[in-house]
Amino acid sequence: MSFFRIVSLSFKTYRSGFSLWGRGFPLYVQYPKSLLLALIGSLFLWVICYPGFMSWDSIYQYREAMIGTYTDWHPPIMAFILSLVFRMGGDVWTITLLQSVAGWMGIRSLSLSVAHMVLDQRSDPDRIASIVSILLFSPLSPLPVFTLTFWKDTWLAILLVWCIAILFHVALQLHKEKMLFSISLIVFGLLTGLAGVVRHNGIVITAVASLAMAFIPLLAHQRRLLLLAPIPLLVFGLVNTFQLMVLKPRKMHPEQQVYAISLVSMVKLNPRLLDVLPFTRANLHSDFQSEFRIGDTASAFIY
Repeated sequence: MSFFRIVSLSFKTYRSGFSLWGRGFPLYVQYPKSLLLALIGSLFLWVICYPGFMSWDSIYQYREAMIGTYTDWHPPIMAFILSLVFRMGGDVWTITLLQSVAGWMGIRSLSLSVAHMVLDQRSDPDRIASIVSILLFSPLSPLPVFTLTFWKDTWLAILLVWCIAILFHVALQLHKEKMLFSISLIVFGLLTGLAGVVRHNGIVITAVASLAMAFIPLLAHQRRLLLLAPIPLLVFGLVNTFQLMVLKPRKMHPEQQVYAISLVSMVKLNPRLLDVLPFTRANLHSDFQSEFRIGDTASAFIY
C-alpha cells in the first residue's frame, strides 16, 4: 500500500470518527455559525473580565488550594483541581477561561438540542442557537458574570446545562443509531456523577440520574444498557473516596453552622424562645442577637 493511500485512509478514518463524536456528544460541529459565536464570545468575555470574579466561597477555596490543606466546608475536589493548575503554572484565570468556554458551548448545545427536538426541519437550528447566545451575551443577562466566577455553583450549573443537552440528545437518538445512543448515555452518566461531587447537595442529581439511566434503556428497548445505570453512582463514589482517603479534609461540621443560624433567626423572630432554649441563651452573644439580620449569613460567619 502506497504512502498516499495510507494518508488518505487515515484522513477518512479521522473524519468519520470526528463526525461520530460530534453526533454522539452534542457538539453539533455541522453548525459553524453558532460554534464560532460561542467560542469567540466566551473568549471575548473572559478577556474583558480577566482574570474572573471571586465570591466569599471562592476566596476560601483559593486559600485551600494555595496552602494544600482542605476542609469539608466545600467539597475539596475543586480546590484540589486548582492546586494542580497552580503546579502547572496557571492560576484562577485558567479555570475561568475553561468555565467560560464550557459554559457557552453548553448553552449552544442545549439550544441546538431543544431546537432539534421541538422545531420542524424547515427551521435553521444554527440561527436559533446564535440568537439565543447573542441575547444571553447581553449586559442585562447575569450569565457573563456567572460563567466567569470561580464558584462551585458555576461548575454545577455548567455540568447541568451539558447534562440536559445530552439528555435531549439521548431522546433524539432513542430509536435511531444504537452506538450514538450508547455514547450519549455514557457521557450523561459521567457528567451527572461529577455534578454530584461539586456541591454537597449534588447527590440528589446523581441519584435521579441513575434512576433515569435505568428507565431510558427500557424506552429504547435496549435492556443490555441497563448495565450503564450505576455509572453516576460509581463516579460519585470514586471521587468521594479519593476526597476522603487522599485529600483527607478536616471536619468543619457545616450542618451545625446552619443549625446555629436557624436558631438565631427563630430567636430574632420570637425572643421568648430563649426561655425554652437554655443552651442557646447561654451561648448567644447579646450584641450579635441585636445586630443579626435574618438571611444575612455572611455577617453571621464573619462575626
